[in-house]
Amino acid sequence: MHKNTEMRHAIAVLALAAFILSPIPVKGQDKDSSDKTWPALGSTEKAIVDGRPRFIIERRKLEIANVSNPLSVTRCLSSTPPCIVRIRVDDFFSEWKGRIDKSTLRPDVLMHHYPHALFDWHYLVTGTYVFYLPKQNVFYLWGDCGMDHADEVSAPFAGDPRVVLKKLADGAGF
Repeated sequence: MHKNTEMRHAIAVLALAAFILSPIPVKGQDKDSSDKTWPALGSTEKAIVDGRPRFIIERRKLEIANVSNPLSVTRCLSSTPPCIVRIRVDDFFSEWKGRIDKSTLRPDVLMHHYPHALFDWHYLVTGTYVFYLPKQNVFYLWGDCGMDHADEVSAPFAGDPRVVLKKLADGAGF
């Protein structure tokens, strides 16, 4: 009987290890998002105020990228030159089905969701989504503030967000 318990325990440990070590690809990506670890932002144990976000990403601490239309969006805000492109969340997807969880991410985009992080105190309803374009080394931030208007995507910001946000988190005193 003791041998059976040890065997079950060993199988459970192996199954858990296999689950933890298996990368979880996001539909449509050419590589999974585990190629570098996305940093934790803030404490998961204590909120700033109960029910409030645990981390605020501040625009003033991010570097604006010096790139022109890295997503190759052809939609302009006005018919007169120069073309001013407004990036929408669906631009990061090769197939948009009205919701992020139902849509197919473009193969050149990595996405990560921080449900308890806000961007300049915005996106309380959804938290903040990060869209990273590795080839251009730029990232965008997006979320829904729940005010029933089209929330614009913020950026582009320079760098790998996994590195940039980690530096912000490390400097936040958490």
